[in-house]
Amino acid sequence: WSSILVVSGTFDMLTDMIIFAGFFFYVLLAWALIKMKRNGTITSKVIGYPIVPVIVILFAMALLVNTIIIQPKQTLFGIGLMLSGLPFYYYFKRQ
Repeated sequence: WSSILVVSGTFDMLTDMIIFAGFFFYVLLAWALIKMKRNGTITSKVIGYPIVPVIVILFAMALLVNTIIIQPKQTLFGIGLMLSGLPFYYYFKRQ
């Protein structure tokens, strides 16, 4: 954790990357909800479906695009930080 703080430069930059990653996963979560509901995987009633997930996707995407435009360096570093977990995912998935 300390080495990530040192490499990133400031705590503010690190929190920006975390917020970007969080909203990226909010988009994926809302998208998955819509997909699973349409496929019939989720059969129970979901409050606000499909309007609320679509609103979440639109606002989160707007924030993501804004962050990419305003802070491209932090965004690329944040995406790289998220992608750095892929080797661990595939390693533990195989076992």
